[in-house]
Amino acid sequence: CIRDRMYLNDTESPMRDDVLYVVFLERFINDGVLDDARVVRYRYQLEEVSKNLPGKEAADFSYTDAGGSRHNLSDLWGAGHTVLMFYDPDCDHCRYAIGALAESRLLTDMIADGRARVLAIDVSDEDGAATGLEIPASWVKATPVEPVEDSELYSFREMPAIYLLSPGNVVILKDASPDKLLEKLNDLRLQP
Repeated sequence: CIRDRMYLNDTESPMRDDVLYVVFLERFINDGVLDDARVVRYRYQLEEVSKNLPGKEAADFSYTDAGGSRHNLSDLWGAGHTVLMFYDPDCDHCRYAIGALAESRLLTDMIADGRARVLAIDVSDEDGAATGLEIPASWVKATPVEPVEDSELYSFREMPAIYLLSPGNVVILKDASPDKLLEKLNDLRLQP
């Protein structure tokens, strides 16, 4: 039973699934076999993993773009899919993901024809320009007005945290890899 929990929750697991993990945690907590300390621990995990699940509307937050203008995630609702990426400029995984997505002809074409946009949110406390990490000019580079993790809107188990949102800002993918994101975008591109 514990192995199942680790397999569904492990960020490296090919079977990771937050929706199933929520079901597992709810059942595990309510079975009455855990001591109080473990119940508290698993309730906390349940609260964290339940944030922004696929099929739910993404939590809205305010951000400031590179030009200094303030916006809300909800301002993007209604037009095209949104790739929402939370990243840290000093993170090697973030550099790889940004590079892979920047090189994607599919994503570039979808941005060019208005079917997608990328909102890249720098969650570090430092000036991202100093790191030399280049964000493509066609992406919206921004910083949150208030830390989104501290405000308990999002939970980051790994960086980058990549979400795919529908035109109505419903979460389609949560914590997606670049490959998984591009696979889903390709599927969406083929839909009428």
